[in-house]
Amino acid sequence: VGDYDIRVTVNNEKNTIKIHVVDTQKPNLRLKSLTIKEGETYTVNDFVQSCVDNSNKECLLSFDDDDNKYYNEVGTYEITITAADESGNNNKMKTSLTIVKKDAQPVPTCEFGSLEPNERAKDLPIAYYIKEINNNCPIDIKLYGSGSNSNELKEKIDSQFIVPIYDKDTDRLFEQTKNYRQSNPSLHRSYTVFIYPISNKEGKGVMGYVLEVFLYVAPQEFTTDELNIAIEKDPDNNDYTKYLKERYYIKEDGSRQYSINAYNLP
Repeated sequence: VGDYDIRVTVNNEKNTIKIHVVDTQKPNLRLKSLTIKEGETYTVNDFVQSCVDNSNKECLLSFDDDDNKYYNEVGTYEITITAADESGNNNKMKTSLTIVKKDAQPVPTCEFGSLEPNERAKDLPIAYYIKEINNNCPIDIKLYGSGSNSNELKEKIDSQFIVPIYDKDTDRLFEQTKNYRQSNPSLHRSYTVFIYPISNKEGKGVMGYVLEVFLYVAPQEFTTDELNIAIEKDPDNNDYTKYLKERYYIKEDGSRQYSINAYNLP
């Protein structure tokens, strides 16, 4: 950036031209939210995750004019921060400041959003919430994409929490239906659990799991594999729907929310 004299020779004639170089690119600013306790102080740098300018010089950071008021009361506030460079290019972005009571535990700043479910899943019974196992934060939703690699945290959740939930429910269900099975030896059962990772409202993280159970009781001529393939293809509409006796969600406390309960199970 600046004015430069460039000497150019054309046909043995020397000339000097002036070049004026300007910078019109604004700084690349990334912010983060901040949670503090009542009475604690903060500065503009506490909200900045990174700021890079093409000049390789430090960004000039400041609160927006409307945010000159210093907040010190319990509540959540919208904060606007301006990053500027020496050429006068500005980048304004918004974030949030949360002030909690002195004796309260600060809400963690989670990389992948909150533990609140997305709008479509908010009425579904969650069987397992990702809480203490990940410092009260959701885990990266990209771990659940097609072709995603194995992940230690996800495997830990599956083995230590999810599998015991449906194993316990399986034992309970089979005990509850034992009399029906003994009185109808020509029938066999197929027990299938669908596990749905639930994304949070920001769409960046998985905050919990929904477990939906299907119990089919069908004639022996139908194999378990046939039933399972049909269920996985379309649990709501398949050739074996008439044999579906129990369909329910497992709730966090181990109880059930039924949509089909042919055996009137509790």
